[in-house]
Amino acid sequence: MIGSKRLWGSLLALLLAVAAVLGAAPAPERLALRGAEFLTPRHVPSADVVVVGIGADDLARIGDWPWPRDLIAAFTDKLVADRARVIAYVPAFDTAQNAQALASLQRLGGSGDMRRALETDARFAASLRRAGNVLLGAHPVLQGERGTALPATAVLEPRKQDFLRRLFDAPMASVRAPLPMLAARADGIGFVADGVHTAAQALAVRVNGQLLPSLALLTAARARGVGNDKLSLHALGGITLGKLEVPTDARLRAVARTYRNGDASLFPAYGFGDAYDGTLAPDSLRGKVVLVGLMEQGADAPVLRVADMVSSILNQEVIATPFWGAWLRGLVVLGVCAWLGFGLARFGRVAALSLSVVWLVLIANLEFIPLLARGVWLPLAAPFALLLFGHLLWLAWRALHSHAGINSIELSEANRQLGLAYQQLGRYDDAFDSFRRCRPSTALCEAMQHLAQDHERHRRYADAIRVYDEIERIAPGFDDVAAHLEQLRQFETTPTLMGARRNGARDMMFSGNLQKPMLGRYQLVKEIGRGAMGVVYLGRDPKIGRTVAIKTMSLADEFDGRVLEEISQRFYREAETAGRLNHPNIVTIYDVGDDQGLAYIAMDFLSGEPLENYAAPGKLLPLAEALSIVVKVADALAYAHTQNVVHRDIKPANLMYERESGRLKITDFGIAALTDVSKTRTGTILGSPSYMSPEQIAGRRVDGRSDLYSLGVTFYQLLRGEVPFEATSLTGLMYKIANEPHPDVTFLRPDIPAILKTVIDKALQKNAGDRYQTGADMASALRDCQSRLKSGR
Repeated sequence: MIGSKRLWGSLLALLLAVAAVLGAAPAPERLALRGAEFLTPRHVPSADVVVVGIGADDLARIGDWPWPRDLIAAFTDKLVADRARVIAYVPAFDTAQNAQALASLQRLGGSGDMRRALETDARFAASLRRAGNVLLGAHPVLQGERGTALPATAVLEPRKQDFLRRLFDAPMASVRAPLPMLAARADGIGFVADGVHTAAQALAVRVNGQLLPSLALLTAARARGVGNDKLSLHALGGITLGKLEVPTDARLRAVARTYRNGDASLFPAYGFGDAYDGTLAPDSLRGKVVLVGLMEQGADAPVLRVADMVSSILNQEVIATPFWGAWLRGLVVLGVCAWLGFGLARFGRVAALSLSVVWLVLIANLEFIPLLARGVWLPLAAPFALLLFGHLLWLAWRALHSHAGINSIELSEANRQLGLAYQQLGRYDDAFDSFRRCRPSTALCEAMQHLAQDHERHRRYADAIRVYDEIERIAPGFDDVAAHLEQLRQFETTPTLMGARRNGARDMMFSGNLQKPMLGRYQLVKEIGRGAMGVVYLGRDPKIGRTVAIKTMSLADEFDGRVLEEISQRFYREAETAGRLNHPNIVTIYDVGDDQGLAYIAMDFLSGEPLENYAAPGKLLPLAEALSIVVKVADALAYAHTQNVVHRDIKPANLMYERESGRLKITDFGIAALTDVSKTRTGTILGSPSYMSPEQIAGRRVDGRSDLYSLGVTFYQLLRGEVPFEATSLTGLMYKIANEPHPDVTFLRPDIPAILKTVIDKALQKNAGDRYQTGADMASALRDCQSRLKSGR
């Protein structure tokens, strides 16, 4: 089966669309990361990180969140007292507490004790100042809210060129920053992103053109004793915390390890109440990174996500995609699409499945081996899913079409057989229409090639080109179609045999790789002659293997209108009459017909040469031999005239003579019947005026005596090497033939006997009644001359 380019092009477009959808969706990559977690040993979190969670019991005992800030301040003082190394509050502190009460108290002039009791934000700010190691979280804005400004101390200052680049490549966000009085006294502010554990988290975001580190990055930096001024971001991804390198992708994103045992966190976790009441072991928080946050969401609590990232950074277990990972992913997607779109069609089901499995194993290894060994995440889950889905889709499509293709194949074969039947009947257009409804196949291309060759043989080159173009479309490179098209396009749209000499087309027609042209039922082999009225070809009748000479004439090129119709009828009528002649000195006519406006006569092929080759000075035949030839011609004309056939163009060129055997044949019976029509469209007289009788020149009705006059002119030329009348113009020639006596044939030829002069003089009489009245009479007179010349009289 020959594949359809359009079919596979559509499939490729579909696969590319699927690739775009799968590539944009993060779900395959999340599944891959979750799968990697089951393949790796359980990771142990950093021993420096602990979590103080605000759980359901704390909320029930103290009240709904948010709690009074003076309580948070007291808790902060307690953590400082327990010598916590870094304290990071994950919840948002972006709204002021008791603002309306304070405003009312000020209007009413309340006491200072009451005012101090309500100023909880100030107490928290004071505790932050005293602690000096507290970090606060900045959260994404909620729907309908507006972001708040960041203090200058919270953002990273761009000092290097690669850092400036990160300013434009980092993800953009709007945040709810802590209250200014809190932000000013905190050790730092970090961004807390929403999301799931297996999603890539931004370690820095762009906020109003400024770069804000994430809370996890900021906490890990403080745990390593690194301030904002020591954070260094790199152009192709990655962050340096002093001497610690944190890998990221080109947009400063990374994935944290998840430290879980099922849904339970592996971090040391204490309740807020226990830490606040001092019921913990004395050294539980000493030197630790303490992360404080709400635990309402269980394993997905934001504080645990921050803890995972902080521990991953400190343990150097961060998962990140290198900058070239996106390019690798694009190349793999293109490779998968090329395989699904073009590779599958070239293999059977088993081979295609085997190669697809190899692809899947290779992609899986590229995805998981670097991830498990080095924490390098190459995001190839989407192309993996694309290959798997695409192969299943191809199998389903093939199964569907193979099930429905049985009827399709049968219908295609029926159309092919119908096309072959139409071709046998000569209904080529119907055959081509039937072939175009078939499924592409080698058998179809062969059938269409035979149809195109039929068009070639019958010189319908435009139709042949149309069929070859269709073959080239469905099966590029099939056989020698391209070579045929190149040659065929060198011909005119509808070239004729009469005009084939232009631009070397005649030589290409017979010597190139094209099919030999057909004329009627005859195959043309080569051109063997060309005259004013037509072209003669060597032909072959393929049915009986006979070699023939085919004389052609384009009647439409010589006549038009009513004259064309009259001439056509007369040509076929008289040519058919000539075809009934059966004489040893008259060429046998086998067939007469018309093919695409080209009239032709198929006749016996003669191996001799035209008698005109012996009708010039220096080439004349001996007297006796010339006399013998004229006798044979006179006998043949006598027979033809009794059959009511007049030649009308007797001349040496129409007499074929084989000197070795003495065989003589008169040719061009039937075609010569046109010579009594004096003018063509261009005003040229058809026939050979030098050999015409006076009545033929005058356009009067002619009979056999006109042929005898032309035979007399031919005999005259065989004896002297020139015709009796010559002139510089056609008008002058016609005048001499009609009015002037012919020159003496014996002038300057004293060797010509007087008896031959007598015969020529009688044959060339102006008045037809004074000539020989029949060919038999002229033949008798010529034989008498032969006898007398032999006897010496």
